[in-house]
Amino acid sequence: MRQVLRTVAPEQSTHDAIALQLHARTVRVFEAVCILLTQNLPEEALFLGRSLFEDALRLEEIAESGDARAELLLGWANDSISEKIGLIRAAVVAGLERDSTTMLANLERDRKQLSAYQRRNGVDRLRRFRQVRDAALRYDRAHGLWTYLLAYEAVHGSDAYFAFLRTKQSVDTITLDMRTTDSDVVFGAAAFCIRSAMQATKATAAIFGLQLAEDPDVLCREVMELELATAATNA
Repeated sequence: MRQVLRTVAPEQSTHDAIALQLHARTVRVFEAVCILLTQNLPEEALFLGRSLFEDALRLEEIAESGDARAELLLGWANDSISEKIGLIRAAVVAGLERDSTTMLANLERDRKQLSAYQRRNGVDRLRRFRQVRDAALRYDRAHGLWTYLLAYEAVHGSDAYFAFLRTKQSVDTITLDMRTTDSDVVFGAAAFCIRSAMQATKATAAIFGLQLAEDPDVLCREVMELELATAATNA
């Protein structure tokens, strides 16, 4: 599936094209999450769910910024250039790249072009996105923040990863499951990721002034109701 943004004046679409890229990333990540969930790998799905959560919050902030969204989007683009420069320098240190002169020069050219675009469009300053915790509280994801923090621990290899995989059989015997069979865990991961995907979709529609055929909030409520019903059945 290819997403295309067309405008009459290409100059005006540069920063909005970045917003479209962020949305496209949420679509791809959510597809990968679905694949993992069908294989009963909710912990691994949450690895990706962290990125989905972050991007949804960023899109919410972009939508809220209205006409000032260029400050955020160009700020993100400027930081991305710095990160790519860091990657190239790391490749040189690791011996993966002998001559980085041309690549670094191209990135400096990109930064100058970005600055020129900023001046032409009257963008006075560049802004960074809110920290995840602050954004979660602002955009009604306080409940999801706990799952995000759990996923953070799992991604970085703490014992939290094994919380739903390890079973103590006896004093000296512990089993580790290669698949998570607890439906509550699988559904909880699914609900977390669905909420983020729907939030990202709704925010993207607001950014581009699109009318959605269905309200994502309705689906989110249905998912949460089903989650509560599943938990009550298994209690």
